[in-house]
Amino acid sequence: MVWIGGGGYPDGGWEYNLQHDLAAARFVFNESRIPIVQVPQPTYRQCAMSVAELEAGLCMDAGGAGRWLYERFTTPPDWVQIGGVWPMGDSPPVLITTDSVESSESRSVPTPWITADGGYAAHPYPRPPTVYERIDVRLLFGDFFARMRLHAARAAATAR
Repeated sequence: MVWIGGGGYPDGGWEYNLQHDLAAARFVFNESRIPIVQVPQPTYRQCAMSVAELEAGLCMDAGGAGRWLYERFTTPPDWVQIGGVWPMGDSPPVLITTDSVESSESRSVPTPWITADGGYAAHPYPRPPTVYERIDVRLLFGDFFARMRLHAARAAATAR
């Protein structure tokens, strides 16, 4: 299981994805034996992009699909306030499951016991999850924008 969530190591703590379904996270970490790959909050927060980067990457050479995505990113629901930076923290699974893990940094740590407040404690039967501490953001977003440009170029060539 690849999970975007949980607080940083070694203490854990409040984090949106964890608190969204704390009971499920506690079951998976505390009771199950499923292998875990975790991208905790300090790591997924590395994946942020300025609105200007989004515009340049999606509107200049990425064709209609890129412009469509840009509109979705820059016109969120009223309750979402993005300012000049858009969080892209849900993107790491793309990199670590399909592209490459070689340029990102991870380590094995004993599985924590997730406490009722979202903190980490010693697990009586730990297993070694892989915890990512650094994501190769350049590769992740560079690949994404390159794929968008290639798609647009191929679509334009097919339309001729």
